[in-house]
Amino acid sequence: MKKICILHTGGCVVMKKNAKGVLEPALDLQQQLLDYVPQLNTIAEIESKYLFQLDSSDFSPRYWKMLAETIAQEYDNYDGFVVLHGADTLAYTATILSFMLGNLGKPVILTDTLSPVNEPNPDNHRNVINAIRFATENIAEVAIMFGNLLLRGNRSKKTHEMSINSFTSPNFPAIGIVEAELELSDQRFIAHNKPLELRTNIITDVTVIKLFPGISNEHVLGMVPPRTKGLVIEAYGSGNIPLGQEGIQDSLEQIADQDIMIAIDTQCIYGGVQYNKFAGGHFAKSRGALSTHDLTAEASIMKLMWVLGQTEEHSEIQRIYEDNLVGELTEHFDGL
Repeated sequence: MKKICILHTGGCVVMKKNAKGVLEPALDLQQQLLDYVPQLNTIAEIESKYLFQLDSSDFSPRYWKMLAETIAQEYDNYDGFVVLHGADTLAYTATILSFMLGNLGKPVILTDTLSPVNEPNPDNHRNVINAIRFATENIAEVAIMFGNLLLRGNRSKKTHEMSINSFTSPNFPAIGIVEAELELSDQRFIAHNKPLELRTNIITDVTVIKLFPGISNEHVLGMVPPRTKGLVIEAYGSGNIPLGQEGIQDSLEQIADQDIMIAIDTQCIYGGVQYNKFAGGHFAKSRGALSTHDLTAEASIMKLMWVLGQTEEHSEIQRIYEDNLVGELTEHFDGL
């Protein structure tokens, strides 16, 4: 029987309603999880470790680092890991873990439930049970288990506030499906025995600007603090930005001149950035902007933070950011 470690960081699964009916973290539910879901003990040998108990909106980079370091410390003691984590920022954590846990050779499955584990809900235990099941399989990546789908973590995003299938993977197929039996995709990464490489250094001085009709150079410059090291611009369509008489080209040139790395993303969920399709994208490329290709919005930000933490050389930042490192993007998406 495989040995699986459940890492508790919070989430709806181990929350309780207070006197006002508002969900709050509950330590006793962490301790009683196996009592509420005894089936877990028939799937694998389970051990739990309690790192912290947070509403996922309170997650910050120091918790990502703590989580990655714990997995690294316990890496040789378990066959796989399941992380209980609130759904709201689940995709951000799954994405940054995929970069921090270099050369990952085992499954790290993140999940949550729609309601606390102690409430009567026929679907309530399913995500945890299936996360444990997938954690015993031949998988070597960070993934999200929700509903009936196992998704590559750095390809995922939350697209519904409260649904059995709250997460989707817009530009990459599911790596696992729960039907009568578990079905695994051939596109998943396969387990291996190479040493794990822990790479937790990140630079969080990254700003995100979403373009909107009427945005001006003053708007853009006013949203970039002096300490900024990286900027993600959520542009239109295939990465298009306004260049007309009221365009924002002047502000982008000023930002680039300050050695701030600019990455052009798209506001579209499906597809990605194709720089050479319109003049706006071509202008950004000519000023040294990075292409996010078909990264999710979450991955565009997380990857820039992580890459900035690995090197200060602009040419290396561009090379690493636009390379497919851990399955987060489709290589040569826009023909570059």
